[in-house]
Amino acid sequence: MNNTEIYSSSFRLSKEFSHPKSDKMAAVTIKLDIDYRSKTFSITPINGTDKFEFRVGSHESAMWKAIAELIKEACEFGDKELNPMGDPF
Repeated sequence: MNNTEIYSSSFRLSKEFSHPKSDKMAAVTIKLDIDYRSKTFSITPINGTDKFEFRVGSHESAMWKAIAELIKEACEFGDKELNPMGDPF
């Protein structure tokens, strides 16, 4: 019998948003890495940096709101992946 176990997974999650001034659609993408052995996950920008830089007074507020919503969705997805039965860690 062949038994395969997944130790980690990487996901790219995207969300569309509308620029408030131009109404043009754009998308933001983040990376979700899940480590099933340690029951942890990390969320990082897709551009290769290790942090998000939110700037006060940014003219890109619609983009930052979309990123914040996407981070929340990634956290919920990561929790469900690591806790499929809803059991506490």
